[in-house]
Amino acid sequence: MSVTFNSTRVSTCIGHAVSCYAYGSEASWRSKAYSDQASAFNAHTIDHIGNPDCDANIGGEHLVKVLDTDGDPSMNVSNTNAAHLLSLLGLVENGEVLMYGTIPAIDLRGRILLARALSSGDVGRPATVTVYENGPTIHDGGRQAGYSDKRFDQLDAIVDFAESNNVDVSWG
Repeated sequence: MSVTFNSTRVSTCIGHAVSCYAYGSEASWRSKAYSDQASAFNAHTIDHIGNPDCDANIGGEHLVKVLDTDGDPSMNVSNTNAAHLLSLLGLVENGEVLMYGTIPAIDLRGRILLARALSSGDVGRPATVTVYENGPTIHDGGRQAGYSDKRFDQLDAIVDFAESNNVDVSWG
């Protein structure tokens, strides 16, 4: 499970693309954008005719909307790291970390500044393995030293973007 931080800018569909493993790596798993669905499917068929890596060969051809918000800054972290960051930011209610919500960008900027000022530096947390008798083995990857500052820098970029677009920041 994970938590994603991003702006609340409303998305607008600006085209369509086809997702397919034949387009390559995780960084480029979909075709370029086309104005309509038919054009996207036709181009995909032409690009991958006879390609054994193409999802369409196993019924996996998928149409996806291309949104104007696809390139907006965002940050995805594990639930454990999200709880750590959110608690540093004071996003806690009745002793429980708020794992989802929305906050005005200016308020989040203030919380980031305060968290940085009060922190003596993130020393990290070592990786652990917990083995339960007759149960699961849980691997926790830990957290590198300086992790919080790196993530606060990313949150600053999201706040800058949200402020410039006059929207809030959300997470969940």
